[in-house]
Amino acid sequence: MSENDAISRISGIEMPNYYGDYYSSLSSETYTIFEKAASAKSSLVDSSGIIEPKIAFDLADRVAKMHEIDIAEPLRELLKTNGKELSALILSKEIAQGKYSLPDSTLEEKLDLAVRVGLAIVTEGVTIAPLQGISEVKIKKNKDGSDYLSVSIAGPMRSAGGTESAVTMLIADHVRKTAGLSKFQANSFDDETGRFVEELRIYEREASSFQFHILDEDIEHVISNLPVELDGVDTDPYEVVNHKSMARIKTDRVRGGALRVLNDGLIGRSKKLLKRIEMYNLDGWEWLNDLKGAVQTGEKQEDAATKRMHEVITGRSVLSMPNKLGGFRLRYGRACNTGFAAVGIHPVVAEILDHTIAVGTQIKIDIPGKGSTVAFVDSIETPIVRLKNGNVVKIRDVKHGIEIKNEIEKILHLGDVLISFGDFLENNAQLVPSGYVEEYWIEELKQKIEKYEPKDQYLTQFLNRIPTIDEALKIS
Repeated sequence: MSENDAISRISGIEMPNYYGDYYSSLSSETYTIFEKAASAKSSLVDSSGIIEPKIAFDLADRVAKMHEIDIAEPLRELLKTNGKELSALILSKEIAQGKYSLPDSTLEEKLDLAVRVGLAIVTEGVTIAPLQGISEVKIKKNKDGSDYLSVSIAGPMRSAGGTESAVTMLIADHVRKTAGLSKFQANSFDDETGRFVEELRIYEREASSFQFHILDEDIEHVISNLPVELDGVDTDPYEVVNHKSMARIKTDRVRGGALRVLNDGLIGRSKKLLKRIEMYNLDGWEWLNDLKGAVQTGEKQEDAATKRMHEVITGRSVLSMPNKLGGFRLRYGRACNTGFAAVGIHPVVAEILDHTIAVGTQIKIDIPGKGSTVAFVDSIETPIVRLKNGNVVKIRDVKHGIEIKNEIEKILHLGDVLISFGDFLENNAQLVPSGYVEEYWIEELKQKIEKYEPKDQYLTQFLNRIPTIDEALKIS
């Protein structure tokens, strides 16, 4: 793609002139640097005569250049009308059918490319997982002679994240059906479910920890029902004891990549997977509903809070603990600067905590997902503090917080944390009961007005503004 091509891509987009100038400047300087690098490489002083990084304009370009396959335009068109995951399923199916492959490509090569491209689309072409996280995709035989699909996972799959790594198996099953292959039949030759149980526990104990703790029966249930074989390469120098020399598993060592897909993906993110399966009408995965589910626990069944404390890096702040008084109160909603995985807190919190937290700080949270980014919202509840003189004060605003900051003896309540309903929907998490907030009060007031005073203008004004304490007492 040339510099002119890059600039022409945004020519039809309405934007201020300085935006266009800024983008053109970035594009021009990037290509200038690229040309200088190419000139330097051409001297062959370096071991390689080519520039390894490639310039890509968008997701479609990244995926196409990552796999050196001409799919940029069709993918771009798909993304206009579909989400990235549905686009991944559609395009991976077309690749499996041979639409973008070389004429002499084998079915195995087509399926390998289809799975990798599908994962690249889901991960937006910014992780190494599609190239190095998938070791190989093979067609193997069950004991009855039928062909099935096997996906071998390597350690770099971790970069894809739990949900995306599990979606890899959905994509693999999708292309398996396209190719007309049979389902994987677990335990056809050996006790493969038992191997995964033993292997996962050894990995937990000797190699590394997972994000979730899962039950043995869930492991057995998943491996027994997977329509595509979950295989992997060995990643750590620890061997299983009771399940060695198995027919379909090449190594006796633990396979960290495959175990992470199983533990943190298929089981740990089963709720999110079920949501996607339902959304895209994928069949054959209903058995995920039968899982007992994963819990975020530590060693010896410690609760999630204790596990998080073990993971805290020395020097990092812990603002509050789950289900403890004094922390944040959940407030459903969103502001103009919050949204998906971006929560809001009152800016005075930063002041009284000596700016331990700032705009853009990445935080670990308990619900609805694993992490989020902080934004400041001054329309939610402020902290309540106890001063050195014994007075309990609700901070009014940032100015008030700065004034009394040095007199604070203890923070009794950190105020609201604003989390959107969309975050719960995206994570398929259960909604947590909210505190009694203004929205509840307004709905109750609305009912009273409709029932007793439908024409009372004085009461009606409070449907759009918060009353003062005196006004609240008057109308109560």
